[in-house]
Amino acid sequence: MNWQEIKLQSNLHLLIVEDVIADVDLMVLALEAAGITFSYDTADTEIGCQQLLQEQNYDAVLADYRLPGLHRLQVLELVKQSEQEIPLILVTGALGEEAAVECIKAGMTDYVLKERLFRLPMVLERSLQEFELRRQKQADRARIFKQAQQEAIINRIVQAMRGTLRVDEVLQTTADQLHLALKVSRCLIFQPDALGQMRIYHISVATAERESFIGTKCSFYNYYKETLARGEAVVINRIDASLPLEIQEIAGGCGIRAIMIAPLLYQQSSLGGIILHQCDRERQWTIDELALVSAIAAQCAIAIHQAQLFSQVQQQAIREQLLNQISRKLNSSLDPEYILPEIVKLTGECFGVDRVVIFRFIAEQIQVLNEWCVSDQVVSMLDFRAPMSEWPDLLDPNSEFYSRRAFHAPDCAKLRTTPTRLMQIQSCHTLSVLNVPIFIRDQLFGSLAIHTTTTCRTFTDDEIHLLQRIADQAAIALYNAQSYERLAQLIRERTQQLQGKSVSIRLDTREQKNLKYCQRSKN
Repeated sequence: MNWQEIKLQSNLHLLIVEDVIADVDLMVLALEAAGITFSYDTADTEIGCQQLLQEQNYDAVLADYRLPGLHRLQVLELVKQSEQEIPLILVTGALGEEAAVECIKAGMTDYVLKERLFRLPMVLERSLQEFELRRQKQADRARIFKQAQQEAIINRIVQAMRGTLRVDEVLQTTADQLHLALKVSRCLIFQPDALGQMRIYHISVATAERESFIGTKCSFYNYYKETLARGEAVVINRIDASLPLEIQEIAGGCGIRAIMIAPLLYQQSSLGGIILHQCDRERQWTIDELALVSAIAAQCAIAIHQAQLFSQVQQQAIREQLLNQISRKLNSSLDPEYILPEIVKLTGECFGVDRVVIFRFIAEQIQVLNEWCVSDQVVSMLDFRAPMSEWPDLLDPNSEFYSRRAFHAPDCAKLRTTPTRLMQIQSCHTLSVLNVPIFIRDQLFGSLAIHTTTTCRTFTDDEIHLLQRIADQAAIALYNAQSYERLAQLIRERTQQLQGKSVSIRLDTREQKNLKYCQRSKN
């Protein structure tokens, strides 16, 4: 683009630095004759010029070359101090070639002789166009620089992603880089907890009082979750009365004056979001800033998904290893006194829960056969025994508590249950439960249950399947132990029978010998 292609602004605001009123009028007449629409202020002293430049914005300055008490270079310096990127055109009675070169080198845009004021509109227009072109070039350079800076941020985050599969490190790096690059007050990243609640887990290190935010619920998410679920960012440039009262209160409580929220979305699955807070001022978020945050959010979502896949592979390997370990342990013994403690111990360590219980259903009664607790602070259930009549829903196929199906309660406080079960849950401080049945030869033996007592937890489908496989292994081991016990009992009974027959045979032989002796004595 060249300067001829740039249109002159329709209404100009000019500063005329001149001490002769007649000369000011001549300048005004020359501009009006050219059809230029403008307004103007005048100054004839350094103080007046400085004050006007500080208080108002101008499109150009027209200044006399020689003014009493005000040198031409002083006007130029005042324009620079005002930080207004505008042309300064000298209007003078006479100017030699050397003086003209000096002025141009010093930074003045152009000059017009007073005897040739007809040139003033053309010089002004050309100067304004040159400055507009310069501003556009500067804006282009700034945009290119900003784009390069943004790409560098993305590259650093991508490199961090490639360098580790630990998603926590990636997200912390993301929060820190965005905070520095966009000069925000806070950068926070929220993710779902075990119950699906969005909580803040990563905060830029430069955030003031960052520890107070870690682990807190993301209150904005509940209000904007539908927008975020569609993959759209939430951009608020100003917190004011036009926003819902709930948002005003949340923002006011955190001192937020502008906010941006970008979703972490992968294949329509919500993985969390990135939040930027501006607390020191209102902020007009730019399209480039939104594009940057959205691009980084997309990369983070991919990293989280990859980390989840890697974790699933790891967990699968751990599960298979655990099952093999349990199988070896259980097959190494036929003693139930050894098998049951091993089952609950290995299960508790695998799932990282607080308590593991094996229940037995026998003779219309429920009882705890064995238990493992992570510490002495966990309430024990070893003494638990109750008649089945107090737990009728265990026998009801239409009940969620039906004993022949897996039962999962992420939050026991939300259960609709009987007073008896509620009392049991409260007395044992149980927060979450996963319970699967144990079948031995298609007969319900009891159940294997894992409990949390410190925090609520939602168990995944893979974890439910794993616990069922452990219960199946336990069933096999218990069946083998029962079979061995029955066989041992049969052997004992058979041994006793054989021992009885042996005594009888010995008695018969002794009686026959006595009879023969008596007969010989008679003879």
